[in-house]
Amino acid sequence: AAIARTSVGVKAGGVTRLVSVIHSVTLLIGALFFGKLLGNIPMAALAGVLFVTAWRMNEWHSIHYYWHHRLKGAMAAFFATMIATVCLDLTQAIVVGLGLSVVLFLRQASRLEVNITPVRWDDAGIVSQRLPDAQVVYITGPLFFGSVNQLVERIESMPFSKILILSMRGVPMADVSSVQAFEHIWREHVKAGGTIYISGLQPQVRGVLARAGLIEEIGEQHFFWSAAQAIDRIAELSRQASLESSPKEPPGESLDELPLGVSPV
Repeated sequence: AAIARTSVGVKAGGVTRLVSVIHSVTLLIGALFFGKLLGNIPMAALAGVLFVTAWRMNEWHSIHYYWHHRLKGAMAAFFATMIATVCLDLTQAIVVGLGLSVVLFLRQASRLEVNITPVRWDDAGIVSQRLPDAQVVYITGPLFFGSVNQLVERIESMPFSKILILSMRGVPMADVSSVQAFEHIWREHVKAGGTIYISGLQPQVRGVLARAGLIEEIGEQHFFWSAAQAIDRIAELSRQASLESSPKEPPGESLDELPLGVSPV
């Protein structure tokens, strides 16, 4: 199951696991019954076979693509793998290349975009009088242990707003650390007298929050399909609060308060 021999089998047209089985059985038969004969093969001939094998193992079209488009991360992984192949062996070199590729991927994936936009009630066609201060936080990028701190620091550094709408339509995935971050943001904002609404959850992200019990703890009424629905809900609650706080009948408009001799019609 060596990598070089598997590559030779694939290049020769092999498509199933029998490639490695047939190869190993052939080597076993050669070692048991034809050892003396194989021992007479010149080392120079074997070296030539290995040179051809090494040349065919390289994905030259991919290497050319990396160089032509100047992909620094891919070029770094290529050089690291090549140097490790010379200094160590092929198996360890592939482990080094994969490890470096994972590090480069995590570095790129940890870049999180957080944009904050205040809600303008007039632009939404809603009268701005008596409506609370609200802001929409647009989050783009995966939320995991490498990026959640950026989100927490960004929200904690912004001026306090009574209502925050976290728009997460651009978040494709989340892990356990993001659940802890959301719970921290929610508790701190509620403690300061504010309210948080969350919109645009992708199925994977919603599943993580649901399994952690955070959706139930925050309340299903605080989750919406879009930020626009959350804004409409905030405006509706504000109007209901205004009606409840205003008198039932404005002074001077009750039928009992009309002057004598004046018909209500």
